[in-house]
Order: sequence, then C-alpha cells, then structure tokens
Amino acid sequence: MARRIRTKLHKKQQTKKQARIRLTCSLLCLFSLGFLFYAFPVISAAFPTKAAAVSDIGPLAEKKDVFLSITLKDLKYTGYAQMRDGQAAGYFYYLTDQTACQIVLLSPDSCGQGETRVAQAEFYGSIQAADDAYNRLLDALSNDLSWTKSGIRSKLTPYYLSEPGFRHGRSVILFAFLALSALYAVCSAVCSAIRLRLPSDKKVGRPTSPPLTPHS
Repeated sequence: MARRIRTKLHKKQQTKKQARIRLTCSLLCLFSLGFLFYAFPVISAAFPTKAAAVSDIGPLAEKKDVFLSITLKDLKYTGYAQMRDGQAAGYFYYLTDQTACQIVLLSPDSCGQGETRVAQAEFYGSIQAADDAYNRLLDALSNDLSWTKSGIRSKLTPYYLSEPGFRHGRSVILFAFLALSALYAVCSAVCSAIRLRLPSDKKVGRPTSPPLTPHS
C-alpha cells in the first residue's frame, strides 16, 4: 500500500512538472512569435494596403515596411533594368499623374520582359526609399534627357514602387502559419496554467476499516 501511495504522489509531481515545462515553452513561443510580428512586416505583406490612385501613395511612403496593391495604368519603359547575376530581375517603368512622375520597378512576368508600354498592371509590392539603384537610374535619365540632376529629381517622387521578390501568396501562407502557431501556443499555455491551478487531490492515507458492529 505504501508503495502505491508513493507511486501516485510521484505521478502527481511529474504531471505538475510537465505542466510547468509546457507552460514555459508556450510562453517562450508566444514571445518569439510576437517579436517576429513586431520586427518583420508580416501583416502588411499578407494584407497589403489597397491604394486607389498613385496620389494616395505619398502618405504611405512615410511609414516603414509598407506593402500595397494598386492597379497601375499606362506605364512606359525607361529603357533600364535592374540586373542580378547577369540577368534582369526587374524593369524600371514610369507613369505620370496630376502631381508627379512615379517610378515603378516591375517583375519580368508583369511587363513581358520589358515591353515598351504596359497598358495595365496589377501591382503587389513594396514602397522603397531612394537607394543606390534608384539614384543611378535618375542619373542615367538626366543624362538621356539632358536635364540637371536636381531638375529631374524635382519631377519625381523620392521613393519608388518595387515588385520583384514579393510573393503575395507566400506571405499569406507565412502569416497563416504564424497565426496558427500563436493560437496553438495560447491554448497550450492556458491548458498548462489550468492544470497547475487545479487543487491537488486529497492526501492519501492508510485506509480505515469500517467500524465493527456486534452481531446478536
């Protein structure tokens, strides 16, 4: 009987220990997932902001790591491409509206490997601040058009739209995976916490014999 009591107490202690370990792992998993959602634009990539017109992009450009979807029309090829490992990773186009001229970097599949003109394109990509590639493009365009660098920059936005490398479907799958992982971690943490908070069973002692009653 004493051995059975010790076995039951040991199992109870093991159950509590496993619950603590599972709770700790769940909280660490939630912390890691929260850091990923905070440090990387997972939500913005999975659910890009819908822009109705090019003029709506300006306020979005002031934010960090913003992805957007927009229907672009009447894009004209600049004659320049972004090269990686000797191959064209994207083609620079431009379009104009009432306010300014916008540079757009399209993936090869979206522009037919650099067609002279694209009537319409469904854009899914990011807003990129002016970088070395963008500055080199503006320098080349200023030489082609015989404009000063400051003159051409005054006609263009200080950012450009970039499509290559962005995969909307993969972003949705990644978001779903992380969200389901977070949900599982929350459920696991709650279950572990409940198991730890449950009252312990009554202490098991030596069973008492029923009282003896005299027989007549």
